[in-house]
Amino acid sequence: MKWARKASVVSIIILLIFIVGICLAIIYRMDTENTYKVVSDNFHQMLIDKQKRRIEEVVDIVYSQIEIEKARLEKDIDYYLQTFGNVFENIEIKDEIIREDFEEQLGLQQSCDQLQADMIIWDSKNNSVRYSSNRALEGIQMSQAELAKYTQGFAKHAIRYIQSKDTVIIFGLTKEAIEERAKELALNDIRNMGMGKDIYIWVSEILDYNGGTDYARCIVDHTMPEREGHLLSTYRIDKTGNFPYQKELEDIKRTGESWNTYHYKKKDSNDVALKISYTKLYKPYNWIISAGIYIDDITAYVEENSNYLAEGIKRQIDISFINILGVMLFSGTAGSIIWIYHMKKEKQLIEEREKISKAHYKLLEEKYNSGNTIIHDIKNHLICVHSLAKNASDDKVIEYIESMNVEIEKYRHTVITGNEILDVILSEKLGIMDQNRIECELDIEPIDLSFIKLKDQVSLLSNMLDNAIQHISHKEIKQIKFITYTFNESWMVLKLINTCDQQPKIREKRFLTRKLEKEGHGYGMQIIYKVTEYYGGNVKWSYNEEISEFSLMVMLPKPKC
Repeated sequence: MKWARKASVVSIIILLIFIVGICLAIIYRMDTENTYKVVSDNFHQMLIDKQKRRIEEVVDIVYSQIEIEKARLEKDIDYYLQTFGNVFENIEIKDEIIREDFEEQLGLQQSCDQLQADMIIWDSKNNSVRYSSNRALEGIQMSQAELAKYTQGFAKHAIRYIQSKDTVIIFGLTKEAIEERAKELALNDIRNMGMGKDIYIWVSEILDYNGGTDYARCIVDHTMPEREGHLLSTYRIDKTGNFPYQKELEDIKRTGESWNTYHYKKKDSNDVALKISYTKLYKPYNWIISAGIYIDDITAYVEENSNYLAEGIKRQIDISFINILGVMLFSGTAGSIIWIYHMKKEKQLIEEREKISKAHYKLLEEKYNSGNTIIHDIKNHLICVHSLAKNASDDKVIEYIESMNVEIEKYRHTVITGNEILDVILSEKLGIMDQNRIECELDIEPIDLSFIKLKDQVSLLSNMLDNAIQHISHKEIKQIKFITYTFNESWMVLKLINTCDQQPKIREKRFLTRKLEKEGHGYGMQIIYKVTEYYGGNVKWSYNEEISEFSLMVMLPKPKC
């Protein structure tokens, strides 16, 4: 009876919907042209609003990446300062230091140049600087007090004493040097960011908040890289009389961000087109981070599909008159089918959740039981091994120990992270990696993925790991590192790093497979993009040719309560 009542209610609702549909269809037929115009305008505005949201998200991602790179550099510097003294453990500082040989022996020049750091070797007996990466200081007399004062100029530094503390080695970095290195890393990341062929990123550095000529300098421009280094002026005017840089600067000073519409030259063309841009100030560096899109790119898409849209509207109106009566007759059946499908789908989802949960708990139970069994029998095993060894039965001892190792080996790939889906998938993939002699490192910080549908979790995690395994290096070193962590309490990050012989080629968010049989392959990356974008996230990948390493990072925003 309950099922029948639900089916009847659904049928009545469908019937009412189609009755209203008849009335609407009549109205639409009377005013088809007006309907088309409204739909077309709304569609155009919808695309603009959607692209504006994308632009704002792109700027926020760039902003976050600068913060991430800055924090990572601070961590790397602290680690280097803690460990740099190890370089000198087995090195004897000779009376005469030959700069080139000394730097080559320790690799100092590269470290100093990369970090823009200064290293000093000071002789406490003679109060003199025996070596300095800053050639101007080398050989000068410097008292202990002068050395201490010089060291105070470093934002971060470390001191090591060698050869009975007669020789003092100081490695330090100024605040300016650290900031310049952080900027360099951030700019490299921004230049390599791929945010789609229609969205462009550019960054300017404010030199004078009062505006005027040369008020800022362009430091990154995806549209026209040749503009990098050019000075900007608030007096610049577009073809309609707007002062885009002046408005942008005024908004930045007032609110820290700016929306702007102006005409600008298009990439690889002499055409000037209307552009929408969003700008945000990164105050620590006085950087203006901007992203934009040309309106005519959106308009072209709308116009390209306008005829199809108009024909579709007319066709749907005509079809509605023909099909309404038939649909009304079968509304009861349709309602029943929809209800049955809904119940079946709900049951499948429940069974899927239960199946995954059972698999997870089975892993836990097997691990617990196997541990208890080994603990329970360990005494008996030791007595048996002792007896066999005492009787000099070497072969039997070896055979007995190997049989125990076989049992223990069964549970070697069991992983417990706190996430049911991740546990099951990692346990399977670790077995595959072991078969292919791939080293795997896990750095798992618990993250809550419960807001993602189970099937989407499986698709995302499985394809990330499968891509890493399939594109692993064919050389002797085969390594995969899987990292999860939370950033800024608002982003959850999944990161995979694997050795890879050559940079993968991606077209339309899809890897171009190198397998001879192309069909059915190369869709993993496409699925990763699809799932990530569905939940408002972003995908970023990079390839380091020097160390043959591929990195894939998925950033998912935490759902707001």
